Amino acid sequence: MKTTKDEIIKAAAYLFMTEGYHEASVSKISSAVGLQKGSLFSHFSCKEEIYLKVVDRFILSQQKPAEKFGDISNCSLYDFLGIYLKNVDRVIKYLQHIFDPNAITPVDYISFVLQASKKIEASKILFMKINQEELDVWEEIIQRAKDNGEIKGNIDVAWAAQMFRYSFNGMSYIFSIDGGVTINQLEEVLLKFYNTLKKD
Repeated sequence: MKTTKDEIIKAAAYLFMTEGYHEASVSKISSAVGLQKGSLFSHFSCKEEIYLKVVDRFILSQQKPAEKFGDISNCSLYDFLGIYLKNVDRVIKYLQHIFDPNAITPVDYISFVLQASKKIEASKILFMKINQEELDVWEEIIQRAKDNGEIKGNIDVAWAAQMFRYSFNGMSYIFSIDGGVTINQLEEVLLKFYNTLKKD
C-alpha cells in the first residue's frame, strides 16, 4: 500500500511531540511509515517542510478564531463561554482521536507548541497574530456584554479579555504536569470569573 503524505505527517507529529525536533530524525520518520529516506523525500523536500506541515495542522489550524467560534455577532458573554469550552473540548478530543492519549501527554503537546514558536520565526509571528485575534474576539464579546448590561459598567474590557484568555493558557501549562486540564476545571474557573463581572 502506498504511503500518503497524511500518514507521514501523523507519524512525524508523534515523533516531534515525544522526542523533539532534533531527536526526531528523518530516519526515524521514514522508519515509522515503512519508507526509505529517499522515498520520504519524494513527498517532502526536507525535514523542516514536514515540521511546518505538522505545526500548521496540529497547532495553527486548530487555533484560528474565525474557524473556532463561527458567527458570534449576537452572542452574550455567557453563551460565548459555552462555545469556548466546547471548542477546547473539541481540540482535546481531536488530538486524542489522532494520537493515543497514553503515548502523547499534555506536557508533550505544550513542549511542542513552545518549541515551534522558538524554532520557526514564521510560526512565532502567526502564534502572536492568532493570540491577538482571539483577544480581539474576547474584547468584542465583553464590550457587548457591558453595553447590554450583562456585566458591570465599570469593567476594564481589555483586562477582562486577558483574564479569560490567559486562564486557559496558565491552567494548561500547570495542569499538563498532572495529566492536563479538564473541561470541568476550566469551566469552574471561567464561570467564577464571569460571576464576579456579572451585573447584580
